[in-house]
Amino acid sequence: MFQQFVSPDAMVAAASHVNREYGATGYSIAVIGHGWLGSGQFLVRASDGSEFELHSDRYGNVSRPDLTLDGKDNR
Repeated sequence: MFQQFVSPDAMVAAASHVNREYGATGYSIAVIGHGWLGSGQFLVRASDGSEFELHSDRYGNVSRPDLTLDGKDNR
């Protein structure tokens, strides 16, 4: 099994962002990448099957990059 580790602060920031911006139900979040000092890249999947990626750091900053990790449009 492949595991990636991010800081709890980065996880909480990503989950809080999804809850606040998209709603509390119908979304699941996976860690798909990790960065320097506990930052992380997350895949967010909606109940309708759509997906997008978020990046968050240990300071609570969350962004939605223009491109996914594999170079596809993330908007």
